[in-house]
Amino acid sequence: MSQTSALADPPPLTPPERLPGERIVLRRSSLVDAEDIFRNYATDETVTYFLPWHPHPDVNATRLFLQRANENWRNGTDFAYSIIHNDSEQVIGMISMRPHGHIVEMGYVLARSFWGQGIMTEALTTLAEWCLGQPEIWRVEAYCDVENKASARVMAKAGMREEGVLARYLLNPGLDARPRNAYLYARTKDRIRS
Repeated sequence: MSQTSALADPPPLTPPERLPGERIVLRRSSLVDAEDIFRNYATDETVTYFLPWHPHPDVNATRLFLQRANENWRNGTDFAYSIIHNDSEQVIGMISMRPHGHIVEMGYVLARSFWGQGIMTEALTTLAEWCLGQPEIWRVEAYCDVENKASARVMAKAGMREEGVLARYLLNPGLDARPRNAYLYARTKDRIRS
């Protein structure tokens, strides 16, 4: 039995459909977001360079992705939020959380025109703080390709600590046919004293 499965299964998460930040709102993703997502980042090869998916060839691919995201939300396996910028009210990115017992794994993407402005740090901090405020969640984690220094900085600025390198962990067929190394970052409800 693994250590993570030794804990009793917590009740399923019931995240809010909307979480406000200072400059953004995280809102449950919807099919109405397809045009913004397709236009703002899903076709951008620079944005998707370190991601495990290829740029979307057309808006129908974006709609199919959003349909799957909606199904995942309903079955409680993955909760995808669209990141809405308060000034433009457009979808400029996405952040998702995947609960695994007492742990929540995060993933995110942001339109290139909003890089370097602290938007993703705000989104990640907002969602991580909500998760760690739930009694059943003790750890929030995320990872990125070891060459993706910008993503590592986002996680560090959101209060996550680097825990090491996961060898041959990420599959990214656009970069390499072999699994790639990843940095693992995490934030916990409290620090365990040794």
